[in-house]
Amino acid sequence: MCAARVVLAPAMNALLSRLIAICRLRLGPQDMPYAPATAKALVVTVLMLEVVLSQLLDVPDGLLLPRTVLSAVMLVGAPWLLLHLRARSGRLVQTLIALAGTSLLFTLALVPLLLLTAASSVDPAAPAPLVSAAVLLLVVWKLMVNGHILRFALDWPPLAAALLALGLFLVELGLDQWLQGSIAT
Repeated sequence: MCAARVVLAPAMNALLSRLIAICRLRLGPQDMPYAPATAKALVVTVLMLEVVLSQLLDVPDGLLLPRTVLSAVMLVGAPWLLLHLRARSGRLVQTLIALAGTSLLFTLALVPLLLLTAASSVDPAAPAPLVSAAVLLLVVWKLMVNGHILRFALDWPPLAAALLALGLFLVELGLDQWLQGSIAT
């Protein structure tokens, strides 16, 4: 067991270093290892973390499954379709590692802010201005990183990839709002 840890630790450190470099816009998905098991593990971890956060933030139980499915479709389905349409399906695993890995890092950075908002505010929908600014900054940074990843994965110009990342974010946000409205009624 200890030998496995010794072997895994450098690999995990290398992956974490690469994911941080992607968040700093220094590397791209092409710098990720081709490791389908890692891609699956990261996608599952991101989805499980979203479920746990939803429960901590008192999201209605009826929304958990639809939101998780929506997240999975946007995290895996959208890149798969885009890469398939651009005849670059071979890049899916590395793209998923980059998208899911950076998403995991950003979600972990958001957790304290979301919990602070939920705990300190009388109205969680109206958090403190400083917390709101920090959340907005992280969301904008995440959109920049997603655009950066899509730029290299799809071989698109930076502006087109940034607009695509923004569009995917708005589609997911709109569908999430629609789900909330349909469950509430």
